[in-house]
Amino acid sequence: MAINITAPLSREKARQLRAGDSCLISGVIYTARDAAHKRLCELVEQGKVNCPETDTLLHTILDPYIGKLDALVLGCTHYPFMKKAMAEVLGDGVELLDGGAGTARETRRRLLEAGLLNDGRGELVVENSSGDPEKIRLTHALLEAD
Repeated sequence: MAINITAPLSREKARQLRAGDSCLISGVIYTARDAAHKRLCELVEQGKVNCPETDTLLHTILDPYIGKLDALVLGCTHYPFMKKAMAEVLGDGVELLDGGAGTARETRRRLLEAGLLNDGRGELVVENSSGDPEKIRLTHALLEAD
């Protein structure tokens, strides 16, 4: 059964949602513009999560919403790397919602259900189709950063 949500989403309602919930959303939904989104992804992939260009772009995107948001959904796998910079632009009182933890829990649940979960200590292996060692190094640096 679908959950009816009216945007903007309250913190209370956001905390009630769980991975796999079907939602019907109505109201005003703020999304990043395509070109700005593409540039933010490029900046993350270049390791420029805390630089003047990133700060300027985040201000351009987010400044119109300062004081108008309770929460912002980090709807891209690149955005958690900019979470700290986004929080600084938006200020206190805006919750940044990252679905990564829920995705990890659901993946674990499905592996367990299928009998494929290995609770032993794993190993992180980073692969990149370009074979560029600098991209592999940057990926490790981004994953190890706080």
